[in-house]
Amino acid sequence: SDKWALAWRRIVVRSDDGKMIGVYVTSSPGFPWGFVLPLAAGVLIVVGAATLWFSRQLVRPLDTLASAAQRFGAGDTTARARLHRDDELGDVGRAFDVMAERTSALISSQRQLMADVSHELRTPLARMRVVLDLASDAELSRARGYLAEIITDLDELAQLIDDIIVS
Repeated sequence: SDKWALAWRRIVVRSDDGKMIGVYVTSSPGFPWGFVLPLAAGVLIVVGAATLWFSRQLVRPLDTLASAAQRFGAGDTTARARLHRDDELGDVGRAFDVMAERTSALISSQRQLMADVSHELRTPLARMRVVLDLASDAELSRARGYLAEIITDLDELAQLIDDIIVS
């Protein structure tokens, strides 16, 4: 009933009285769905596989670095990332390892310092304890002589504490 109409790959033209005048068939073969759909599916599969591979290459070293940081934070001063890569993640891993090594050295030297300070403070205290034990057993005049030794040891303790505070 229309004067003209479009159909799949053809145009129909009618006269005013409704008789058909002509059918024009287009010469183009149409959209190549048989070629495009498999090609698009192949591209999607390749892109998906590449995305999985790249994401695993990124996530694996980040997991290693995060695990090392968590162990180090929990007190394991031997934890290292040991990422042997030539990219930014390798740089971050090496920086973490250097930081962990320096921090471990600082913690170790701090422990050694505390052990040394403890030893240095205990020595005068032990001498004072011995002198007080001797003074409790001695007569009064000899006990007064021991008080001078205790005062010397107290001065030594005060000097040690001042040295620690200043350092």
